[in-house]
Amino acid sequence: MKINNLNEENVFKPIPGNTPVKVPDTTIAPYKNVGLLVMVYPNSTEEFIGTATLIGKNEGDEESLYLLTCAHNLYSKNDGGKAKSIKFIRASNVPKLPFEEVEAEAWYYPAGYPTVSIPNDLPLRFIDDELIQEDVNLDYGIVKLKKAIKPGGNLPLLHVKTDEHLLNKSLQINGYGWFKETMSEANGKLTEVGVLSLRYPISTAKGASGSALVLKDTGEIIGIHTRETDKAVNQGVRITQEVKDKLLSWML
Repeated sequence: MKINNLNEENVFKPIPGNTPVKVPDTTIAPYKNVGLLVMVYPNSTEEFIGTATLIGKNEGDEESLYLLTCAHNLYSKNDGGKAKSIKFIRASNVPKLPFEEVEAEAWYYPAGYPTVSIPNDLPLRFIDDELIQEDVNLDYGIVKLKKAIKPGGNLPLLHVKTDEHLLNKSLQINGYGWFKETMSEANGKLTEVGVLSLRYPISTAKGASGSALVLKDTGEIIGIHTRETDKAVNQGVRITQEVKDKLLSWML
């Protein structure tokens, strides 16, 4: 999503009865680990925004170089491919910017993602459901920062859960887009658990792409929010063992 260029009728994906709220204090957990991801792509000088979350690799990690996000923040078919620059503004709550921005050193996504990537200006109603699912299944990535961040306390981790431990559980999405560069929190139930993807009637906007899908009761990350659907649900990548292993392999 282009920064400072939000068109409400095209960006918002409202779900009846579900409305995100502004986060009053982004410097406390769990919001202090979330931030605005700002990308520039090869064919554009404009900045685009998404969401990323600082994560740990091992139990008890308090410092990290690594951000969890979606692949389509890191690669844009419309704008020349792999992003040429990325920066992270942790806990951005415009006009408040409580922490310094940090530039990224490298970013990673599945090798097969560019092949299945959907152009970001093509309405989903014109795309076959199978192609959409192929995109969603590989829409995950890691950003490595140039400088480690230690926000205080243990960092959130990736968790692989069974269907039983996911279905109808309370889900939280903290990210951007709904209030532009001001962080929002949205809550709801995880109503559809697929083999590789998750669906939930929680309102989001395009700037929320890459937000961690967090179990509200435990703070465990069980997925990554990716995009809207043509139904009254949004969807994301499920953290399976294969996805977790690939993400951790990029956290060298």
